[in-house]
Amino acid sequence: MNSKYIEITIATTSLSCDLVANVLFEIGADAVSIIDKNDLLDLYRNKETWDYIDDSLFNIDEVCYVKTGVLRTELDEKIALINEKLQVLKENCPFDLGSLDIDTKEIVEEDWRYVWRKYYKPIKIGKFVVIPKWIDYKISDGEYPIYIEPGMAFGTGEHETTKNALKLLSEIDVKDKVVADIGTGSGILGIGASKLGAKFCYMTDIDEQCITTSNENAELNEVKNCKIECCDLFEKNIEKVDIAIANITADVLVILAKGINNLVKDGGKVVLSGILDISLQTVIDTYTNAGLKILKQINDGEWYALLLEK
Repeated sequence: MNSKYIEITIATTSLSCDLVANVLFEIGADAVSIIDKNDLLDLYRNKETWDYIDDSLFNIDEVCYVKTGVLRTELDEKIALINEKLQVLKENCPFDLGSLDIDTKEIVEEDWRYVWRKYYKPIKIGKFVVIPKWIDYKISDGEYPIYIEPGMAFGTGEHETTKNALKLLSEIDVKDKVVADIGTGSGILGIGASKLGAKFCYMTDIDEQCITTSNENAELNEVKNCKIECCDLFEKNIEKVDIAIANITADVLVILAKGINNLVKDGGKVVLSGILDISLQTVIDTYTNAGLKILKQINDGEWYALLLEK
């Protein structure tokens, strides 16, 4: 076989798979798949989220594999970029990244475009059910569907950080409120707020790819009461919001504390997610010192999320 496409696979850890996936998005990947045994085990334990899982999917080892496909003519350029960005990740990441070994093999274009879909199933999170757009799912009473096209930007409902944010969002009175989704990624949180009855939602990110994905997912969900923009929201002259949501890394949340505090009305709510256990106290101290009150703290493994009130 002399395929024009090459599959790139990076070996990492379950904890680091999303960081490695982001590296692939940064070098221009259109889609990324993550093969993580822990995700399959979670699905297996929670039978409400799936109908059937092929037993062969459990025959994978403990290493997490992050994959994408590139044109053969671009392979050398892409590998060089990946190695450069992985080196930066090694120098700055506080936890185990695994071996980061890179493997390549020829693939059939049709296989690459569709085989990754079998790993995605509807996921129930709080009041929401996150549904890949190609799956025919019957909505039950009390469920708020969020349809997504996975693989284009961070935030598919699979990762603990997104789950935690959606769980806390489910507990807030969003009806007729103005919401800001800061670092929107795939748009899943802003779309979720709209589904719960938000009056309006600002959805911003500094990554153009995220804005493209958010627009596509908003259109898919027929969400129109939003403004999706590639910008720093704190530099925009907007009125204060009722609710702010930020699912970002802890170091960025610390930097944004003053801006988020100024953005939210008195009595308004803030949802923060993307916080590793080692950074939790720092985030709590930063936001309480800024004048916000912790209402609730939840976690999924080592990932934490906070619900605060100004």
